[in-house]
Amino acid sequence: MIAVLLEGWGKVQDLSISLDESAWRIRGWGFTTWSALVAYSVTSNNRSIALVSIILALSIFFVELGIRQVQYSFIRKSFDIEDCINKVLAGQVTIISKNIISTKIETPDLTSFFEFIAVRRWLTWIPYLLILLTSLFIYVSIL
Repeated sequence: MIAVLLEGWGKVQDLSISLDESAWRIRGWGFTTWSALVAYSVTSNNRSIALVSIILALSIFFVELGIRQVQYSFIRKSFDIEDCINKVLAGQVTIISKNIISTKIETPDLTSFFEFIAVRRWLTWIPYLLILLTSLFIYVSIL
């Protein structure tokens, strides 16, 4: 029974790590592309490219938030499995529910989206805010 729980816990941990790596890759790709667009818009005095950089930054932000929502669902699932392992080791649980060890998670919704733009998660969204403000400044300053 413990072996099954540990295997499920390992799979959920692997999925969470994979999602974290994907989110960082997307952020890196997005910031690099945004930088190139901003540099080109400034050197060519092209407001439309600055507008495209704003759209890109917002798009990458929403994609990363979607990935982070799924990742945090797997983290919560990991906590549930750890709790079940502790109960099994303490002799409090004799039957394990299928839902505990499955990788099925709840579909992210608008509530979990707003959790990510809360103040305590500022490391996720503050870089995008700075990029958005920079893009808006550049868009306004290009004549």
